[in-house]
Amino acid sequence: MPGPCQRLQDEVDNIEQEIQDLLDALPELPPAARAAVMRQIARLRLQLRALNTQLQAFYNAATPDFGPNWQLRFQLQFLFPR
Repeated sequence: MPGPCQRLQDEVDNIEQEIQDLLDALPELPPAARAAVMRQIARLRLQLRALNTQLQAFYNAATPDFGPNWQLRFQLQFLFPR
């Protein structure tokens, strides 16, 4: 039985295979077409990079006399598949 992330891993594997296929075909292409293929490879590589962002706000029910009533938390996380 596949794991819960198997679908995502299959998608990553397909994109990586498509990138490799394009890289393998690159030397055989005419120079005019190479730039377009390199742009396609760059777009595919961007698909492999994921970004997780979170923004959270907290109300502090009990605080010291000069403590904050609210807290704000922002998280930016870059995800790199293996």
